[in-house]
Amino acid sequence: MAETLPVVHIPDSLFRLDIIDNENFVRITIPEGIDFELPDSFAKTEPEKYADFNGDNKPDLMVYLGACGTGGCMYGIFLNQYDNYYKLVFMDYLKGTTFEKDENGFLSFQSYEEVAPMNPSKLYVTNFKFDPKAYAYKMDRTFIQTN
Repeated sequence: MAETLPVVHIPDSLFRLDIIDNENFVRITIPEGIDFELPDSFAKTEPEKYADFNGDNKPDLMVYLGACGTGGCMYGIFLNQYDNYYKLVFMDYLKGTTFEKDENGFLSFQSYEEVAPMNPSKLYVTNFKFDPKAYAYKMDRTFIQTN
């Protein structure tokens, strides 16, 4: 009698990321059945940061998605689920991003935007933290920093 193998279903929400190192390029395959498109279809999607963002010892990836303006450029954070399949857990405009590992091993990050365009003396600073229950990055706090 032939052995019955388990059926593996790929969740509809997982993106396939193929990293083309010699071209500094990330090919993003959008899952079928979801209403999603990249913010700038002409931008070269590039790896921005390789790190374990959610403390699960898997290599995750922040990807530059283009669509730049005075408030920064669009980035996405993709958490590795297995092989080349990732869950998109954050997508927003970021500028001057800095990272810090928190007490739970999660990578939090901070971004800024000038209060007055092109004047870095007064900044809106926003902190983002990983929420493991929502399995997404969320805004933690925003404040104004004066230089």
